[in-house]
Amino acid sequence: MKKTSRARRLSVFFGLLAATFALIVCVIFLLSEKNRHSQPAAEMTESSVPEPLAMENMDTQSEELTWNRYHLKDMKYGIPTDWSYASDLSKEDDIYYYPDQGIFRVFFEKDKKTEFSRDTINDWIEHLREKTDEFVIEDKGLYTLQDYYAIRFTFHSPNGDERIRGQAVSIDVEDTIYTMILSQYDDADYQTVFKEILKTLEFPEQKEKEDS
Repeated sequence: MKKTSRARRLSVFFGLLAATFALIVCVIFLLSEKNRHSQPAAEMTESSVPEPLAMENMDTQSEELTWNRYHLKDMKYGIPTDWSYASDLSKEDDIYYYPDQGIFRVFFEKDKKTEFSRDTINDWIEHLREKTDEFVIEDKGLYTLQDYYAIRFTFHSPNGDERIRGQAVSIDVEDTIYTMILSQYDDADYQTVFKEILKTLEFPEQKEKEDS
């Protein structure tokens, strides 16, 4: 009887020991799994996260674009070759182009009275509302572009199932104001291309200065 009782106690002891060992193995496994899944986040340091492309750094984009040259009155400008000319909408003084997911408009107005300044930004934007669809202003400001004053603003559509957003630039050149408006679907991104278009602008007065 004593031997049987002793054997039973040993059996219980080794059973508890085995259970304890199995528990320790499970804990170690769970901790290692948790550490393995969290490891990539721990390695995501600032040096390994790519920096977003700065708007000023456009060299790569410029090399990738090819251009068609156009002129509107005295202004010459470039349009990417994959943007199609919208003959159904364009007029002599009001020209449209079709990117894949938007529309680009260029037009001019003879204006000897308007002078761009911080005080006339709102008046000019309200004037453009009469020539375009309704829009909500996001940002606006007065800039200089090739020694000319320019009013730039960003906008989005006030309603509709497909959200439209874009930007516009109006340039005051002598007695003529040139305006470029880019409207695009919300998931498109032509901001970089728009800035490149502005770099292609050429005016007669500026050309004469460069040649002299």
